[in-house]
Amino acid sequence: MYELRIWMLNEEVKTTSKMVDDVKKTWIEAGVTIMSDGWSDIRHRSIINFLVNNPYGTVFLKSVDTSSFVKDA
Repeated sequence: MYELRIWMLNEEVKTTSKMVDDVKKTWIEAGVTIMSDGWSDIRHRSIINFLVNNPYGTVFLKSVDTSSFVKDA
């Protein structure tokens, strides 16, 4: 079970990486939109997710813990 689990995870990482790389190759040609999504986790930490979108797909870029910054409108 453990050997199969590791093998399957490695294959999925390769598959996902190829999909992301294919979308990234279209960024120059098609252009991109940078998107962000702010939320709080169960510990009330403020998190901002950054994503890149174009007609070929959406790619998660990174998350930033913004708990140490003041939230006000």
